[in-house]
Amino acid sequence: MSTTNPKTTVYVGGLEENVNEAILHSAFIPFGDVKDVNIPLDQSTQKHRGFGFVEFQDKEDAAAAINNMHNAELYGRVLTVNYAQPMKIKGGEQGWASQPGKVTQQEIPTANWCRFESARETLRHIYLTFFLPCFF
Repeated sequence: MSTTNPKTTVYVGGLEENVNEAILHSAFIPFGDVKDVNIPLDQSTQKHRGFGFVEFQDKEDAAAAINNMHNAELYGRVLTVNYAQPMKIKGGEQGWASQPGKVTQQEIPTANWCRFESARETLRHIYLTFFLPCFF
């Protein structure tokens, strides 16, 4: 789901831990052709975090899914279903920033300030310049 239309992708919250992508797909297929299902995993536990995304072929199908599945029950849990928001990434002045669009080569900062051949030389310079004087 790298580039999705927010009107065709729905957020599904409140998933029980045994719900997987196949089960989520089966629950939402009655509302239209499902293009993709994604349940993000927690990096440390490799279990899902209780939410997922379902992308439909048509925006009318996504609307029907929201109308019928919001506050519905799946595996004993009440679901929250609404339109998915654009992905966010960490950073920016407010702590979170919208994911940037395509970055051109001119926008990528270069490391002209780095005059060392290796990371080891760079770390040695940082240590000698910033940390060692603190002890004298």
